[in-house]
Amino acid sequence: MKKFSRISALGVTAAAAFALAACHPPSQVDSDVKIDNASTFENQNTPAASESATEEPSAEAGASEESAATDEAAAGAEVQFIDCVAAPVTEPTEVSLDCTTNADVVTEITWDSWDAEGAEGTGTRGEDEVTINLSEPTQTENGLAFTLIEVDGETVAP
Repeated sequence: MKKFSRISALGVTAAAAFALAACHPPSQVDSDVKIDNASTFENQNTPAASESATEEPSAEAGASEESAATDEAAAGAEVQFIDCVAAPVTEPTEVSLDCTTNADVVTEITWDSWDAEGAEGTGTRGEDEVTINLSEPTQTENGLAFTLIEVDGETVAP
């Protein structure tokens, strides 16, 4: 019976040591610097963020931000497109319409126009030829980027 108790105690001790080692990786250093992630990021350019301020300034700020974005684009800054989490590009040949699975994609895109107000082109979605429109440029940390995607006139939310 003593042998069984000793083996049990050894097993419990080993399990506890393993659990502690799994929870605290070696060489882990805590930091006071916190990085924005999906649960803590607050986009300052969303309509909800501007509505949370007082009504008059938010309407003026929203209009001035939009016109400033358009003015900056017209002044020579090229508007780009950020496909899901990829690097910003100008006139991409492929646009993902479903960022969770990448199953819905418009490929072989040829752009008929690309300017500060929007972009229009044609591409292939599955076996169908479609028209793709990008619009609503917004200032990002990487410069101006289109935020609205329409395929054959229907808004797509990747």
